[in-house]
Amino acid sequence: MSFESFQTYLEDIQPALKAWGERIVTEVKSALERELGEKRFSSFLKIESTPRAKTIESAIGKLARKRYADPAQEMTDLVGARFVVLIRDDLELVSRVILNSTLWSASLDKDFYEEIENAPTLFDYQSIHYVLRANGDINCGEVVVPDKTACEIQIRTLLQHAYAEIVHDNIYKPSGVVPKKSERLVARSMALMETTDDLFCQTIEELKKANQLRNSWSDYLTGLYSITFADVATEPDIDLNYSILDAYRSLYQELDQQDLNSFISSRAFITTRIRERRGTLFLFRQPTVLILYYLVANAAHEVDRNWPFESLREELNFIFSDLGIALSNSIN
Repeated sequence: MSFESFQTYLEDIQPALKAWGERIVTEVKSALERELGEKRFSSFLKIESTPRAKTIESAIGKLARKRYADPAQEMTDLVGARFVVLIRDDLELVSRVILNSTLWSASLDKDFYEEIENAPTLFDYQSIHYVLRANGDINCGEVVVPDKTACEIQIRTLLQHAYAEIVHDNIYKPSGVVPKKSERLVARSMALMETTDDLFCQTIEELKKANQLRNSWSDYLTGLYSITFADVATEPDIDLNYSILDAYRSLYQELDQQDLNSFISSRAFITTRIRERRGTLFLFRQPTVLILYYLVANAAHEVDRNWPFESLREELNFIFSDLGIALSNSIN
């Protein structure tokens, strides 16, 4: 393909390239939000993912350097996007979302896991690159993206992104001499980055293990509350529920979920009282209110003594009152 014909192709395809990049970013973000939930997704991507089409001048310059036989198909980065996450373990979720879509066919163009396996002593630029090609003609608003149109996707951790931003133009595409000392410093920074990322991943894993019981109870109570009060949708305060469960960890350490179900089922007034109050009382809109009834019934003094939210003390006292338990700080 001549430079002139390639330029004409680029001028014609620009709207479709931009639309394709935007569609891919939207699809990936939507899938991540479904996987993670709205709250966690809001902080999952550390840098806003914005698709970017290569300028015509840049594409022609690359053709001059690379001399592709068919640049329209071989130049896979005419449009691209980047997803930046916190730690290496998060990369797997983004990869899974990309590979599961039926809108495109994904091929792995660069995989740093494989590069580490093949060259364990080499500390070099790392990233995961996918090339996504449209599965058939795809309507994106008023633009039709042609079949097989490519988009390059990079997935990086925040540390990898910082490294790449420093190294890419200064080491891999230098405008001058790159001293050996600079290359050595870059290799050392990559080694340190890998170590730091490993430590971060281990830290997160230890936190998950330490909070596994709390988190499993939180998930269970959220599901039970949603089923029990399915007629009205509310968004629980996750941090508040975690704090309540943290405060009483020792009290439900041996509690079986079925025992909680039996306790609530045998006391029909519990769901009645929650339903009556959930419209006006904040605590009664939280899933942990279900386990609080059990804990108050079985360890009232401990619940009273270790209650973490004085601003909600009056609402807690309603639970004591419902169960006929009187404490110094409780409603009789």
